[in-house]
Amino acid sequence: MPARRRGPVTVRRQTALSVAPADNTGYGTAGKAGQSCKRDFSYIMATEILVPKIGFAMSEGDLAEWLATDGATVTEGQPLFLLEADKSANEVEAPATGTLRILKPAGATYEVGTILGIIE
Repeated sequence: MPARRRGPVTVRRQTALSVAPADNTGYGTAGKAGQSCKRDFSYIMATEILVPKIGFAMSEGDLAEWLATDGATVTEGQPLFLLEADKSANEVEAPATGTLRILKPAGATYEVGTILGIIE
């Protein structure tokens, strides 16, 4: 496709290949007439477990201990680890259901937003 100049940036025209049905319901045909299927890609995505910001001025926290083991199946809302901030200790819950993969060991200090593990 031809590029056109708009100021200092080159803009290319793009055509989108639509995979969603025209009514945007998330349902599409399954290949047979009259049948439909829900597109669910949640099995592909992993949920990151991050160091949360518990206090207003919190910039880092101590990962005191993991309450679940690596490779364990966890459910949403289950306590995953104990995080110690300036004056408090909090249990952090699992944001999703799946298999826990621990990426960072306990006993260290991590900045807010650091990825501690993932749930597959």
